Amino acid sequence: MAESTVPSPAPLPSPLPTLTPFLAVEKLGGEARQQLLTALSDDSPLLLAFFRRPSLELVYLNRAGRRCLFPTPATPLDGLTLLDLVSLQFFKQLQREILPRLHAEGRWEGPCDLRDSTGGEHAVKATLSIPGTHRETTPFLCLEAQPCGSTRTRGDTGFSDRELLLALLEGSHDHIYFKDRASRFLRISRAQAQHFGLAQPEFAIGKTDFDFFANRHANPAFQDEQKIIRTRRPLLNLEEKETHEDGRITWVSTSKFPLVNGDGQVIGTFGISRDITAQKQADQARRDLELQLQAMQKGDSIGSLVNGIAEELQAPTHAVIDRTRQLLDLVRQLDELPTATAEAPGQTARQARLLAEATPALLQNLEELERMAQLLHSVREFARPRAPEPQTVDLHQIIGTVLAVARHEWDPVAGVRTEFASDLPRLAGHAEALHQVILSLLLNACAAIAQAHKERGLQGQKGTITLRTHHTPLGIMLEVSDTGTGIPPEARAHIFDPGFTTKASGQHAGQSLAMVRNIVVQQHHGSMDFQTELGRGTTFRLHLPAAPLAP
Repeated sequence: MAESTVPSPAPLPSPLPTLTPFLAVEKLGGEARQQLLTALSDDSPLLLAFFRRPSLELVYLNRAGRRCLFPTPATPLDGLTLLDLVSLQFFKQLQREILPRLHAEGRWEGPCDLRDSTGGEHAVKATLSIPGTHRETTPFLCLEAQPCGSTRTRGDTGFSDRELLLALLEGSHDHIYFKDRASRFLRISRAQAQHFGLAQPEFAIGKTDFDFFANRHANPAFQDEQKIIRTRRPLLNLEEKETHEDGRITWVSTSKFPLVNGDGQVIGTFGISRDITAQKQADQARRDLELQLQAMQKGDSIGSLVNGIAEELQAPTHAVIDRTRQLLDLVRQLDELPTATAEAPGQTARQARLLAEATPALLQNLEELERMAQLLHSVREFARPRAPEPQTVDLHQIIGTVLAVARHEWDPVAGVRTEFASDLPRLAGHAEALHQVILSLLLNACAAIAQAHKERGLQGQKGTITLRTHHTPLGIMLEVSDTGTGIPPEARAHIFDPGFTTKASGQHAGQSLAMVRNIVVQQHHGSMDFQTELGRGTTFRLHLPAAPLAP
């Protein structure tokens, strides 16, 4: 392993505790002094280090110290201080108690935890001293440390737990991190450091999420970790939206766990996060594409319906026109009649007869106009823009709207029966999406019946389409049944696959059943299944949750 050294310090004081035979070492030149110090200290099994006072900057660390505190090759030592090499728990004690005691007494002995460059902590018995007889003018502080126990316990594999952990932290593409009870980072993986924009993982030690993320992410994350510490319960597969301080947004899938020591005490948390930003972006792109496809298919459906509606409106419109002309002629005849007198009472009888002919025509006109108004209202309901949030809707009203606007599609092929539950609750959903579901199932039923009649030589006869609703303990069930051909066995496993159809080329296939299932399952959190029998027909069942009751 490459060993890093630091420039030679200013003249060392005399005498040094570990160099007592050399009382005049400060008289040597800088390079000779460094060589002497290295020769005397590098073979020592103890960790030896010197720090400049009062900055506590590291000026020398022997081989045992470098092997213990800097396991990663070529770690830069420049600019490190004593405070960088102690654990977070020992940090405050060093500042508040030990350094003032050293200034007064010149020496301190006791247990402490040293922290290596990866965040690992090592329990040692340490001696801190200010060498020399004139402590006020001595510019150096000496650290001598002896490990309290083995930190490199090896198993049968020949690798230590520490080496395996370091390999995981260095090589994993996942974000791995360990935190103390205050949610301060103790150790992170290199991938996590890169996610934070840090050059080295150790730069995160002592920091928190608040140093890397906006409060809208850091605060909930902190609360989650404190709850894990209190309850000892892990948090699994949580999708977190991370808002960084620079405005970037990333997504991770996170699992967090309590960090327990050998005594069974929770001393912090640790977690593993996987960056799923690309996956979330792909999912959003897929949803956008589905919405565009729905809009395109709805446009196609509306275009087809408009053509059919135009045909539907043509007959009553011509009827209204013809009867209006008839009414105008009757009114003209009435106007030409002379006023009734005692000499000509028959004129009144003729007027009554003309009025009797006009009244049914007016009533028929009114009926046709009401039919046209209802049809136009249904078209407006069907073509209504998508609401941004789910609304409380009436499934029966939605079915009625679709049956009205698609009458020209089903009426030549089948009769429609409705068997509606009287106690059906409302449901929370998107009315325009449910219009698409009902329309697609209706068109598919029409196509199946038309195909069955063609195969049986029954052209000109009508089948039956039945729509039933039920109130179930889990919500609402809608059944759409037809008397068509049924679904062939080889096609049953694929009918919900995107783009799959059993209809002949050029035949009106309606909307894809894959899209129907997506609307039911993904948008409305329901389910969909079917029953079918060759030659008898098919029943599609939709299970939809009812809207929550108002408080």
